[in-house]
Amino acid sequence: MERRGESGDPGAFLDSLGSEWIVGTPERVLARLAEYRSAGIDRVMLQHNVHEELETVAMIGGELVAEAADL
Repeated sequence: MERRGESGDPGAFLDSLGSEWIVGTPERVLARLAEYRSAGIDRVMLQHNVHEELETVAMIGGELVAEAADL
């Protein structure tokens, strides 16, 4: 939000992105990926374009990928 010059409730911001984006906490992302899996989708591409946020990149590569593989 800050990078886009926006302020306010982060949850409302994420909700405003609509159903075409998978964004949010790891739990929220995993829940959305589970919905895709239930619909028969067996492959997705996870992307984070702010590469200098190494903590987030590590979390995607470690926590999210490992848990999503079990869906």
